[in-house]
Amino acid sequence: MRSFVTMALVACVLFLLAGCNGGNSSKTEAPPINIIVETPAPEKPAVEKPAVEKPEVKEPEVKEPEAAELLYERGILTDTGYESRYLGLRFTAPAGYIMVTDEELMALMGLGAEYLDIDQKTLDYALLTTVYEMMVTAPSGSPNVNLLVEKLPFRNITVEQYFDAVKPQLVEFGYEVFDLPSVEIAGQTYQQLGSSLDMFGTTLLQRYMTRKIDDRMVSFIASATPDKEEALSALMGAFKKY
Repeated sequence: MRSFVTMALVACVLFLLAGCNGGNSSKTEAPPINIIVETPAPEKPAVEKPAVEKPEVKEPEVKEPEAAELLYERGILTDTGYESRYLGLRFTAPAGYIMVTDEELMALMGLGAEYLDIDQKTLDYALLTTVYEMMVTAPSGSPNVNLLVEKLPFRNITVEQYFDAVKPQLVEFGYEVFDLPSVEIAGQTYQQLGSSLDMFGTTLLQRYMTRKIDDRMVSFIASATPDKEEALSALMGAFKKY
């Protein structure tokens, strides 16, 4: 279960203007005007002074805070997409896909419909152990992608240890589990675990793509039947960097 936070960047530009002055001349006689022009004396050749390079003044770098420096907040979910600063993700559902509603996600988290009327600031998702950030699915159910954030009981748990705890649970439910290479999603590296399950005469393939942020695990759970694996890859490609 994961969350997303939006951010805005404001830039200011300053302009400096300057003016010029002029003068008038008269037709009446006037004392001669001595015009002094600074030129080198003929008997002494001009000596050019070496140019003095001014030290380059660099503007201080404005560094955006890492996710671990941010306070966890659940992401922003709409009928057509999702975004989160905390997770560094933006997503727009491709045509034909369905975004699961907040009410349906809350039901999965065990929260009643009454929570929909509560201000999001009042409902502190940071205190929940598991938060479903978003789900997107094809009308047939394959492919589909779930995004969730889980608060760890111990901060020092690694992704490898997390997967070690997940594997026996999957095996218990009849899944075949296998390791997969890491994958990059929206500029971030996720460690990956694969599984398959034969049910009702078909095979369900699932990929668990996980990375750790501070004391939380962020996981994509991507599911598809074998004939929809290419569509699943395209769906994952819709996740962009925030």
